[in-house]
Amino acid sequence: MTAARKPVTMCCVTLDFKHYLIPADKGMKLVELLQSAFECEKTYEARGGYAYEVREQPEHVSLEIVRPGQIRQARPPGPRALPAPGAPVTLSSLKDS
Repeated sequence: MTAARKPVTMCCVTLDFKHYLIPADKGMKLVELLQSAFECEKTYEARGGYAYEVREQPEHVSLEIVRPGQIRQARPPGPRALPAPGAPVTLSSLKDS
């Protein structure tokens, strides 16, 4: 007999304008770590490898618990219809397809 799997509580970690779905226990650790992180610019310098220029702390780091019913798999994009031969191509006709 196999033991029933306990559902994993998930969360959404937001870092500025990016969102990441992650198990809640790990998300809490991640947010704690990111609150002391600084954004940096990494550049290669010929004289000795990489240099790291400190910017600022992320503007927005947050965690939100996600209910199981809120999670769904992304659907792959369907085929796009091409305009009929000779039909004018406009920005709106591309958005509608």
